[in-house]
Amino acid sequence: MEWLAHRAYYAQDGAPFDRAALGKIPPDRYAALIPRLAPGSALLASGGPLARIWEVHQDDYVGDPAVDLNAGCDHIVIFRPRWRVEVRALSVGEYCFFTGALRAQTLGELIESACDSDPEFDPSAALARWIECGALAL
Repeated sequence: MEWLAHRAYYAQDGAPFDRAALGKIPPDRYAALIPRLAPGSALLASGGPLARIWEVHQDDYVGDPAVDLNAGCDHIVIFRPRWRVEVRALSVGEYCFFTGALRAQTLGELIESACDSDPEFDPSAALARWIECGALAL
């Protein structure tokens, strides 16, 4: 994970999300869009709580530093949206979505596979969250 964070930190800057360009695309063509992860982004599945370990070791972390090492499998995305590397835990659906994005699948395919893998996956909320934080571009 540390090596992936290092690579993300030194990756080239990605283009900011262009809402105006998205507004020019007819909604019936959204399913054919191919989302991409920010440059230098990586996915990692782990047998332990890597996102929590990363979180409690950040300089600005405030709170209980306890980490439950028996918390189970963690799926994470590592990216650098604004000059600072982020490590975030993903739901099963989000991990499936991002894995497909790395393979350049269409938005329609990504949403279908994410919903199939995780009945709790909310495509609208997930897309808004990941576009807003800079991990995903369309």
